[in-house]
Amino acid sequence: MVDKKNARFLWISPFGPLVTIRIKEISRRLFEKGINPIILTHKLQKKEISKFTTEDNKLQYIHFQNHLFFNKNSKSFKFLRESMLKIAFFLGGMPFLYPDVKSFLKKNKDIDFIYATGPLYFTHMLGYLLKRKFRCKLVVEYTDPWSFNPYSKQSKRGISRKINYIIEKKILKSADIVVSLSDFLNSNLKTNFEFIKSKPVIAIEDGLTLQELKEFPKKDDKKIVITYAGKIYGRRNIYPLFKLVSDLNKEHFFDDFNLLFKIYGSYPKELFEKILHKLKIRNFFYLGGFVPRSEILEEIMKCNLALHIGENLDYPTTAFKVWEYLGCRKKILFLNLDNSYRSNFIRKNNLGVVIPIDDLEKSKEIFRDLLLNIRNNRFDFSINEKVLKSFSWDSRAEKFYQSIITKLVK
Repeated sequence: MVDKKNARFLWISPFGPLVTIRIKEISRRLFEKGINPIILTHKLQKKEISKFTTEDNKLQYIHFQNHLFFNKNSKSFKFLRESMLKIAFFLGGMPFLYPDVKSFLKKNKDIDFIYATGPLYFTHMLGYLLKRKFRCKLVVEYTDPWSFNPYSKQSKRGISRKINYIIEKKILKSADIVVSLSDFLNSNLKTNFEFIKSKPVIAIEDGLTLQELKEFPKKDDKKIVITYAGKIYGRRNIYPLFKLVSDLNKEHFFDDFNLLFKIYGSYPKELFEKILHKLKIRNFFYLGGFVPRSEILEEIMKCNLALHIGENLDYPTTAFKVWEYLGCRKKILFLNLDNSYRSNFIRKNNLGVVIPIDDLEKSKEIFRDLLLNIRNNRFDFSINEKVLKSFSWDSRAEKFYQSIITKLVK
């Protein structure tokens, strides 16, 4: 990475924990090479005040005020908040956000460009307004699709989708560069907004940090352990796995196996308990709660495979959980549609095994073969180190530099 002396840009960040990791990992590497990201975000603290803070050898932050406006997350309040921001956007300003940032930019005229990451998509709207006011360059980054999000019920609502589309189109026309987490999401954006084909449209995926331990936790050689860590919500569909295990159990396939699925995190535990007891497969599942990050990393590293649960739709980005698993050097057992972006990503890079939730007979055959190969020492648990390093945050920061900094900073 070549140093661009005194380059500064304003990174408008939402405050989801996973996006925060992405921004910090990339920003820290840019900072070490002489680039100065100034991160505009919000600390979820009641006594937070809006101010610009800077310390030597540390990343710089501007913190939003108004904890109530951002912290309250009931459905009715979220709808009211989004409606207020959209109305304010069309009027040329954004309450609780725009005045503070506008004041900062008036005092800091050496900002090279604005980088807005969404969702939450008020970040894109704020970036658009600031570009229009200060005639600065704008990069719009998607970590999820917006008005054409296949996961969101809201995307099917007529008026809401039309308003989102109008705003999104306006912002994309203003953007100098468009960034997303995958080439597949970029192709979706180009399909829905054909005019962006004339702009630089870049994929900078999330990255991973390889866990370096002097001694990795030992596996239980007498047991096959498959571990899941995280939330099971929305359309993440674990029920095909229950059905798969139930059918194979009825066929007495597991008589010669000591198999255990470990589930940690947030999920409807009581419902899962009822289903597992009804299917008579409760003994194959350990249902745990949330555990500290250090402990869950240890659990992942001592399992045979990490479990990832996908949706019954073709989502256009790779879940952050995948990078966490790969950072532990674990291959993945992935429940998802057989032919999807995420499934093909796992297969293409030899990162694990896909269990197709849309084909039970095929999934039973794949799972049988997998367990037999593990028992007979024919399954390769290793992942190519070159592949893992190509997914590192270092490589993502380098791509950010080459694709964005060198294009926008003179």
